[in-house]
Amino acid sequence: MIKINLLPVRLAKKKENIRKQLSVCLLSVFFIVLTMAYLGFSFSYQIKSLTNDIGQVRNEIGAYSKVVQGLEEQKKQKDLIQKKLDVLSRLQRNKTGPVHMLDEISTNLPEKRLWLKAIKQTENKLLLEGVAMDNGTIALYMKSLAASPYFTNVDLINSAQETVNSVKLMQFSITCEIRGASVDTSIAEQPADKKKKGEKKA
Repeated sequence: MIKINLLPVRLAKKKENIRKQLSVCLLSVFFIVLTMAYLGFSFSYQIKSLTNDIGQVRNEIGAYSKVVQGLEEQKKQKDLIQKKLDVLSRLQRNKTGPVHMLDEISTNLPEKRLWLKAIKQTENKLLLEGVAMDNGTIALYMKSLAASPYFTNVDLINSAQETVNSVKLMQFSITCEIRGASVDTSIAEQPADKKKKGEKKA
């Protein structure tokens, strides 16, 4: 009977299997490394792209912020100019207001029938004190003041009869409000000359 030694054949097959397994492992490691390198490159590219986008957005935000700041600055300048114009307008009214009011008060006086003793101002209110021939004359003067563009809320505070140089007259006090903004310039008392009462308007 012939005996055949199969041990070398088995060893050769075993070595071949080991080589195949080693090749498969090395191939797998190679593909894993290649895949990781690809993913790493891809992530790096995406991160770089996002970083660029973020930088661009920040630049745009900075540009828009400058535009907004410019608009806010223009608005502040506009408000400041408007305030200055309002102040100038108010000063102009305050400068010419008392002159026009005094002229209006004097112009509406019933000639030789009503005389003013004093004109007093408190903020935007005027107090007119004087004497008249009768209550009808006082009412006529109040009506004229109420029709003026400078006064409103014309009211009679009191009226009483008094005798001046043997002549019976009606003493009165009238209040009225100045239309619009209050005038800062005070109107001092203006005492009337008794001798001139019968010659001209106060």
